[in-house]
Amino acid sequence: LPAIESFILARLFMFQQVYFHKTGRASEWMMARTLDRARRVLLDGGALPDTPPALRQLALHHDCPLQEYLQLDDSVLWAALSAWRSSPEPVLADLCQRLHERRLLKTYELYGEQATDEGRQRALAVARGVASEAGFDPDVYVGLDFAEDVPYREDEEHLRVVFPDGSERRPSEVSFLLARLKGETLRRVRLIVPPELRARIVEALAS
Repeated sequence: LPAIESFILARLFMFQQVYFHKTGRASEWMMARTLDRARRVLLDGGALPDTPPALRQLALHHDCPLQEYLQLDDSVLWAALSAWRSSPEPVLADLCQRLHERRLLKTYELYGEQATDEGRQRALAVARGVASEAGFDPDVYVGLDFAEDVPYREDEEHLRVVFPDGSERRPSEVSFLLARLKGETLRRVRLIVPPELRARIVEALAS
């Protein structure tokens, strides 16, 4: 039983501290927006020097040969991002420059009423309005990140703890820790915004 508890706790902490970490989530958002912007440039017939063949094939045909895909490692992708900093497409160039300098987008966590369905949509609308007024494309520079996980759940085919007399019980029935975690949802709701606008957006949300 201690081994099960340790595994569940380790998984919970990995989600809390790594998979749902604000910097990682903002970086993923930026990378997705960057690749989408590059795809649009290629679809419009624009030139993007040093674009890996796999990315070009995926952008234009939604598929690519397996060998080309396997060559798409970190070093190849970062070389492309570095070259795209000189792109005539200003948003793509800016995103690549920010990633290169690790000048990442920032997050603002939403709690309570702001984290409800209606509350987070209102918060997103406020953030998008501030970004538009400042000259930022809100579809690129503003996002709503919703991350969710259930650390521990049980079903009919779940693990059983077998006692010396042969009887079986569910782990949550013999573990205080697992009983408390069972069915609980780990949820993080955050706005993703440009760092230069974060204070302005927070102020607008508070008003």
